[in-house]
Amino acid sequence: MSRAVFIQVVTCVIFACLQFQVSEASDVVSPCTECVANTNCVNEGCVCQGNYTGNPYFHCHLVSNLFCSLTNDPILTTFSQAQLPVYVLGATKFVQVTTTPSDTGQFCDFALFALMERLGEQLYVQSFEFNMKVPNIMFPSFNVTFMLRLESSREQNGSITWRYFTVDQGTTTLVDGVTLLFGSCSIQLQPQASLFVFVDIGCCGITVGLRPYTGRNSSYTPGLFVEINSTNQPTFGSWQASLEPLCLDQGTFTIADVQNATGLSDPIKAMTYLAQTNMIDWSYLSVLYDEKDFTESLRDCPGSRRGRLLDEAWFAFTSAPFRHCISDVETDMANVFTFITLEVHYVCNDLVQACFVAKQDIESHCNLTMFQFLQDFVDQPCDVWTEITTPLSVS
Repeated sequence: MSRAVFIQVVTCVIFACLQFQVSEASDVVSPCTECVANTNCVNEGCVCQGNYTGNPYFHCHLVSNLFCSLTNDPILTTFSQAQLPVYVLGATKFVQVTTTPSDTGQFCDFALFALMERLGEQLYVQSFEFNMKVPNIMFPSFNVTFMLRLESSREQNGSITWRYFTVDQGTTTLVDGVTLLFGSCSIQLQPQASLFVFVDIGCCGITVGLRPYTGRNSSYTPGLFVEINSTNQPTFGSWQASLEPLCLDQGTFTIADVQNATGLSDPIKAMTYLAQTNMIDWSYLSVLYDEKDFTESLRDCPGSRRGRLLDEAWFAFTSAPFRHCISDVETDMANVFTFITLEVHYVCNDLVQACFVAKQDIESHCNLTMFQFLQDFVDQPCDVWTEITTPLSVS
């Protein structure tokens, strides 16, 4: 090879390497591209601005406002900023509050319900519904109500399709921002790059945000939040032991109150019980009948039997081997929910027939050598309930 050809080859290689490095650098995503609103980029990371606090990859809110969120896995942050895991199976009442509308000075009753869905090994909020009631403009002595349900569905390419439902308009696909008029209120739905939706209810001083799971490798935190403007004088109703929403009022209700009401000393179990029994409005069309049946039975369950039952329910929903065992398909949750519902009827209501059916389901699907606690359940008689203390694990 001549010297000229050698130089040309080396030059081409170097130029190609430089091109690759430039191309590679252009593909690198700045860590600050995923900062949410009201944040600054500091040392290649996101931080909330001075008057704001929260998660800079989820939502930064004014320090003076009330804020409650439920993020993936799921972690609850109450209005008092207490944080702990809460095991939510399906729908739960998330927040209930009364505020003073900014334009009428009367009232705005607001209740929000969240629907958790399982994707892989985690739970995510994929949809929510809220109901609100305000005075009638023409006839102040009468009230008018409004309901909005927002649902997200994940496409194969990772993008999110949003649909919202109202009684007047039915189901509509949400692409761009839209404003819905309700009495003296305007409700703004604002999608952010199709991955996040804000619902701004300005007259009530309430903002709801949902970032569903997309499957993308991202710093964004999936979850649901509610921010309430403190100037709208939010108030909460009187204590109802098993009907309180998951977001506890920081000034009146605490996790300790839930523990006292449920008899469960473990705060995670107590809040899980609250999440599973606080549904008093069943307008959410996605809620299945068996889940309602499950909730009503669990609500009346003796306190001494709840702890183990909640542990078993969580294991059933989070253990991939168990889901595959009882359903033949790891992603099929129908048989899992049926098994847990039967367990609730047997453990809480002493329904012997439910015990027999549960045993038949287990024996027809599962290799009992994999789960010692299931083997112990099958071996014990159904006529008298006895708590099984065998560890919940794969043998």
